[in-house]
Amino acid sequence: MKLRYTPRARLDLAEIHDHIAQENRQVARQVVSLIRQEAEKLLLNPGMGRRSGRVEGTRELVIGRYPFIVAYAVAVNEIQMSGSAYIEAMAGVILIQLEYFSIRLGKIKPV
Repeated sequence: MKLRYTPRARLDLAEIHDHIAQENRQVARQVVSLIRQEAEKLLLNPGMGRRSGRVEGTRELVIGRYPFIVAYAVAVNEIQMSGSAYIEAMAGVILIQLEYFSIRLGKIKPV
């Protein structure tokens, strides 16, 4: 079995890194590394994520103490990472656009 990241998932990881790196590059690398490490655990236990994926046929793996959900689907001998959902709220800025577990980071003006 192997783990394969879709292009969307790779873009999500890059966006997560870039967003966090604005404040701290080292933490950004650590967070992305943690997401990848947690995803690697799926190789040992593909059924460990919750079944109720928001998209039919997917499962969701919640990433520890961070606000990330990795959506994935298990194919024959392959786990496909669909993308990461990243949610953060802080100081009047909400960063989210959830699109089948895809993210787009951007500032939303407070109401």
